[in-house]
Amino acid sequence: MRTSLLVGFAVSLLVIGAVWSQAAQNQDPEIISKTGVHWHATVEIYAAGKKLAVPESLGVGPSYIGAPGYDARIAMSAVHTHDASGTVHLEFAAGPVRAADLNVEGFGALLNRSHTSLGSPAQVIVNGRQESNPARYIMRDGDQIALHFE
Repeated sequence: MRTSLLVGFAVSLLVIGAVWSQAAQNQDPEIISKTGVHWHATVEIYAAGKKLAVPESLGVGPSYIGAPGYDARIAMSAVHTHDASGTVHLEFAAGPVRAADLNVEGFGALLNRSHTSLGSPAQVIVNGRQESNPARYIMRDGDQIALHFE
């Protein structure tokens, strides 16, 4: 009887802990998705007023180990390009995906690995509107983004 009570108590604690943990995660404003994302944004890059090509294979290869969502099995970051078209792939196969994984600041860090350091963008225009906090803007599916570096 005593063992049954202890086991019941332990199971109750586990259930309560799991429910509490899930509730805490549901309320985390930094979590964009619990299950992953497969989004695409279009980016243009300007430095000192001159348009630069978006690097192809940005985020691809072992030099990007440590980048958000880097998957060593495919040697690719979850944020990457395939060509110079400006399409940025935001492909996190699993969650949670956090705001920091998708923000312009993180994309700028990838750019700084491929270019001589551009630094942080001084101005970010998203879908025709200037963002007030450029580095922290979270890239979303379908966005048209212009990054202006000085």
